Amino acid sequence: MLIYLAGPYRGNTEENIRIADEISRELWAKGHYVICPHKNTMGFENDTRISIEHIMNGDFIMLSKCDAIVMLPNWEKSEGAKMEHDYAKRNHIPIYLDWRIL
Repeated sequence: MLIYLAGPYRGNTEENIRIADEISRELWAKGHYVICPHKNTMGFENDTRISIEHIMNGDFIMLSKCDAIVMLPNWEKSEGAKMEHDYAKRNHIPIYLDWRIL
């Protein structure tokens, strides 16, 4: 499956990226293919040429191509992850709250 990871990025950015990376690697090791936006746009928050709206639009395009979305720990605290969850729900993309069952 092609899986999209959704979870907090801002706040404790370094830790959030580490968690996303770790789960991404676990899913790759299980035979899945993973889109990890935490790594894809890492550091973009410091680039004034790229808006958060543009990043989120790109995330939705990538998510639309996926077979499933995995919600990372503490995703409920992230406005972006909540938007990705809602997008997946509206578009009938399976949502997994626990990546370990895949």
